Amino acid sequence: MSKPQQAPVLIVGGGIVGLSASLFLSSHGINSLLVERHTGTSIHPRARGVNSRTMELYRELGIDEAIRLAGASLSLSMGIYKGSSLVSVIEPHKRKEKNGSGKFPFESFVEKIGPTRGTRGTQDLIEPVLLAAARNRGGDVRFNTECIAFDQDDNGIKATMRDRSDGSESIVHADYMIAADGAGSPIRQKLGVQTTGAGTLGYLLNILFEADLRELVQGREFSMCLIEHPKVRGLFTSINNSNRWVFHLSYDPSKGEKVGDFSPQRCEELVKIALGLPDIEVEIKSILPWEPTVRVAEQFQYGRLFLAGDAAHQMPPWGGQGANTGIADVHNLAWKLATVLHGRATEALLATYDAERVPIGRLVSEESGAAADEHGLFSLDKSFRTIWAIIRRVPRIAGFGYQYTSQGINTEDTTPFPWSLRWLLHPLQWFLKLDGKAGTRTPHLWVQRKGQRISTLDILGKSFVLFVGADGEAWCKNVPSVFASVGVVLEAYQIGPVGDLVCSKGEWESLAGISSTGALLGLCVVNVGFGSLFPGISLQGYHNRGFWDFANQRPPLTTSPSAPSKPLPPMKAPHSRFDPNFTQHVIEATGPKATPGMRQVMGSLIRHLHDFARENEITVDEWMAGVNMINWAGKMSDEKMNEGQLLCDVIGLESLVDEITFKLAAETNDHATATRDLQTKKPVVGAWVDVWQASTNRLYEQQDKNQVEHNVRGKFKTDDNGRYALYCLRPTPYPVPNDGNYSPVPEWNVETGTDCSKGPAGKLLEYLDRHPYRPAHIHLIITREGYKPVTTQIFDSKDKYLENDSVFAVKNSLIVDFKPLKSNDKATLELEYDILVAKVNAAA
Repeated sequence: MSKPQQAPVLIVGGGIVGLSASLFLSSHGINSLLVERHTGTSIHPRARGVNSRTMELYRELGIDEAIRLAGASLSLSMGIYKGSSLVSVIEPHKRKEKNGSGKFPFESFVEKIGPTRGTRGTQDLIEPVLLAAARNRGGDVRFNTECIAFDQDDNGIKATMRDRSDGSESIVHADYMIAADGAGSPIRQKLGVQTTGAGTLGYLLNILFEADLRELVQGREFSMCLIEHPKVRGLFTSINNSNRWVFHLSYDPSKGEKVGDFSPQRCEELVKIALGLPDIEVEIKSILPWEPTVRVAEQFQYGRLFLAGDAAHQMPPWGGQGANTGIADVHNLAWKLATVLHGRATEALLATYDAERVPIGRLVSEESGAAADEHGLFSLDKSFRTIWAIIRRVPRIAGFGYQYTSQGINTEDTTPFPWSLRWLLHPLQWFLKLDGKAGTRTPHLWVQRKGQRISTLDILGKSFVLFVGADGEAWCKNVPSVFASVGVVLEAYQIGPVGDLVCSKGEWESLAGISSTGALLGLCVVNVGFGSLFPGISLQGYHNRGFWDFANQRPPLTTSPSAPSKPLPPMKAPHSRFDPNFTQHVIEATGPKATPGMRQVMGSLIRHLHDFARENEITVDEWMAGVNMINWAGKMSDEKMNEGQLLCDVIGLESLVDEITFKLAAETNDHATATRDLQTKKPVVGAWVDVWQASTNRLYEQQDKNQVEHNVRGKFKTDDNGRYALYCLRPTPYPVPNDGNYSPVPEWNVETGTDCSKGPAGKLLEYLDRHPYRPAHIHLIITREGYKPVTTQIFDSKDKYLENDSVFAVKNSLIVDFKPLKSNDKATLELEYDILVAKVNAAA
């Protein structure tokens, strides 16, 4: 078995839902590992429609036009017909003139309420687009790999993978796992998940075939055609309007029919009968049995494991909801996982996935089931009941008509009069539930931002956004600082004739249902309301409309519209106006002799740096200020001083790399190091223990010319019992070097990069309004031939900076208590501290 791997999120299933999950996670800065048992993306055309809501989500990712282009051959497919053969249905229709592409169902109905429209495209055409984007954005996608076992505990998921090409197995440790492994989900079955729903509605064979129907179909393109013939019953669906088609053949097990009765030769005969073209050449490409089913898992979350897509809910495809609902699942889940993994919320947030998505899964599954006839095929019944059911599900077909309700959403409607009657002004938005209420998709409005026409949805996607009415300046001035004080980014935009986002007077207020002094909070294209985003935050005196409760334990904090504040500068809209292809062009310039490791690391670095520049719209002056800081750090560094490493310290990078290294090496989160063998616990003889600390003036010897070389530093060897002993000073806290002893000249200019009385790291802490202090600690390095070296620090439990170390290096297992020592002339305190070391060849 190969070395275990670590991933924040493991995705099982590489179909349209799993690949979308990888992309949504990457957009929030979370890398994922995706495994798929098949050798590549789908080769069978399924999931033929991408609704308007899903295209909005793909617009967030910047891939909506690529998706539309992939399905361009289907763009003219319109209309649902019924007859005894395709010829008898199609031939009577006059040919349409070629005038561009057709419209997606209900497109004219919804095109005014969103920035993009739905499109057609089969799964086999869309998945390669998603795969390329997922890999380009840091997702690790592995085909021909299956998950054969898994378990979970409070620390994470442990899953066993099998490479189907050679049978080799490996272990993956993940914080969370998404099961997007299809309708027959082995993971759902292993969990023993209970399901509800009508069950199987019929028995069909999905027959993919090739036949040149251009002469028949050109100018008379169709979407679906139900065939009712004495010898065959089924449904044609168009694939490319040329030579690729699918026929869903109905069969009846109650009459003794079974899958084995339908050989390729018999399927060819039945397809010809259904076409009404007995002499046409037909080539059967594949035959897949399937059962239109209504089945929904009772819950979608099981500890650290989440069901999504067909693994969570199965429904007939006749409402076009299957794949679209699954994509909405993982969009909802991805930002929540990212928020928890980034440490901005507790796991209580993840419970809202179940509360929000299960009801929707049930609703659309039931509606899709109602669209099927007694054979499980699309129903063309023209009764009033059927027509009314279609009208009711129009919002869902377009991807709207939902309102999330969970413990995290305050759905109390505080809409001011007269906007409570705004459904008279915006009946379409009211019908589609896009009227600004908490738990619904944020209203779309075209606005001007710095002379550029954008949608209000373009600003959403990665952080909280506060949309403020035309007279709500107080929100913009004060609320961002409240969020910033608890580590949460919030962007505030004033919308009106004069403001950050320009529109006509009252236009935004009437859509959002707020007054001109009110505000609407959005996150990931969903409205939330004001209430308790974080316990202890109170936005006193504001007109408010709900909030999301992350259940994050934060210190009490209150503010009012008049409270002084220092708001963070707003982040730029994630839907960038800059060349989206430039980054990939730079990455692809890497030569063929570059190693795979260099190619992967530099590709990821370039992508993240470019995204950072785009999101913040970095100016030349800002870029040069950063370059000058790096140059300045380099000039200050020598064999004793490493300012670059110190800069990494104060932004937490070194501690993060330490954590990654430790987890990969020892498969544990937080063990203290020791002079005993990690596996046998026996003493390790002859290990070198290198010890050093800052002196009483809070400087290390390499920082202070007045200290002798190697002052308060020693190197010792463990004895025959694996023990070491030494006398040292009790450590004291000290600041990250930021005084005149650390820099040769008195001032530094950000624009020119000249030196100052503070080093770059100290200056950065000042800009971030953070203290520079490190808690009292002693450094240790343990080395021994045959063992992995250990570098660590131990921290005095009595130090006041343990909770806010300026370089984020404190771990609970590294905090020690100095005990009183009696009858010793050299010391008043003592500490016993064992260090565990692992053999070089020990299994990780």
